Amino acid sequence: MTTGDDKGFWGLQEEVVDRFLAGEASAEERARVAAWLARDPARGELLAALRAGGDPAAEEDWDVDAAWRRVRARMDGSSAAVQPGAPRPSRVGGSEDDASVMGARAATSTPGAGLPPRRPLAAGPRVLRWAAVLIVAAAGVWTAVQVGARGDVVVATAVGERREVTLPDGSHVRLAPASTLRYPRDFGRVERGVVLEGEAFFDVEHDAGHPFRVRARGTLTEVLGTRFDVSAYADGGTPRVRVLSGRVRFVAGPDATGPDGAAGVILEAGQEARAERAGRIEVDVAPGEAVEALARDRIVLVDVPLAEALRHLERWFGVRFRLEAIDPATRIELRTPASPSLRDTAEGLGVLLGARVEVRGDTVVVHGGSVP
Repeated sequence: MTTGDDKGFWGLQEEVVDRFLAGEASAEERARVAAWLARDPARGELLAALRAGGDPAAEEDWDVDAAWRRVRARMDGSSAAVQPGAPRPSRVGGSEDDASVMGARAATSTPGAGLPPRRPLAAGPRVLRWAAVLIVAAAGVWTAVQVGARGDVVVATAVGERREVTLPDGSHVRLAPASTLRYPRDFGRVERGVVLEGEAFFDVEHDAGHPFRVRARGTLTEVLGTRFDVSAYADGGTPRVRVLSGRVRFVAGPDATGPDGAAGVILEAGQEARAERAGRIEVDVAPGEAVEALARDRIVLVDVPLAEALRHLERWFGVRFRLEAIDPATRIELRTPASPSLRDTAEGLGVLLGARVEVRGDTVVVHGGSVP
C-alpha cells in the first residue's frame, strides 16, 4: 500500500525525477516515471528534449535547471504547431531501427506547468546512461526502453502495465507491472542471462549448450528450457520461483552470485521455492492456478496476507488501496478471470472480506465492519 500524494513537476515528485535523470532511481520509481510518461505523450517530448538540451559530458556539472529552461522554451515555441486532436509521433528521438539495434526483437504492452528549480547533478556514467533514453509507443502506450551503462537492453513496465517481450533466442517473457528486465545486447552469443526486478513469467527455448539464467534479488534460477514464474519485488515479500513445466535449479544467498555450480535445489514441475534469510530455501507445492496466472493475464493470490495482496493489486491497476478497520495481516485467497477490471476485482475483494469497497478515482477504500 502507498501513502501520500505525488507533488512537484506535473504530479511527479521532484526527487524522483532527479534520481531518474541521475540513473539512481529504484525499480518502483522507474515504473512511476514510465506511468507518468504514459499519461501524456508531451512528457515524452520533454524527456527527449532534456536529453538533447545539453551535453553532460561537456561540463563537470550538468546544470539540470538550465536544461529544463531550454526545454520549456522549446515546448512553448512548438505548441502552436500542434493542433488539438492531431496525432503525435510514435517516437521521440532515434530511428525506426533503434529497437532492433538494441536487441529487442518484439515488445508489446497491455495498458493499465511550471518547471521547479533543479539542483545541479554531477555528470558521470549514470547521467550519461540516461542520455540514451528512447521513448517508444507500444500499443498506444508510451513506455521507456533504455540502454544501460554497459549497453544492456532494459525493458520496464509501468504500474498497471503488462508487457510481452521476445528475447533474441526466441524465449518469451511476460513482464508484470512495475517490473524491469535487463539483458545484454549480445544475449545468447556466449550465455543467456537476464536480471529481473519485479515479476515475470518465462517460456524459455531449449538450448543445452547455453543454460538460461535469471538473477533476481540475490537469487539465481537456471534452466535449459522450461516455463516458470519468478517474483522478486523489493516490497513484495521473499523472492520465489514457481515451475510450470521442465526443471529448474534455484540458488539463493552468496552462491547466487557465481556463474554456475551445483549449489541450490532442483525444482520439478508443480513445485515452488522461496528464498528465506541467510540463503535458506523453502520448497513447497506450487498453487496450480497461480503458476501461470501472469501468463494468462489473471490475478491468483493463494493464502497471502492482505497487505501483500493489496500491493499486488496496486501494481496491477495503478491505484492506491486504503484500509479502514481491517487487519492487514488477514490472509486471503483471490482469483480473477483474464484481464480483470478494477471495479470487479474490488467488488470481489469486498465479498471476500465482508467489507464495503469504494472506488474513488485512483484510490480504493476498503471499509471494515459489517456490510450495510
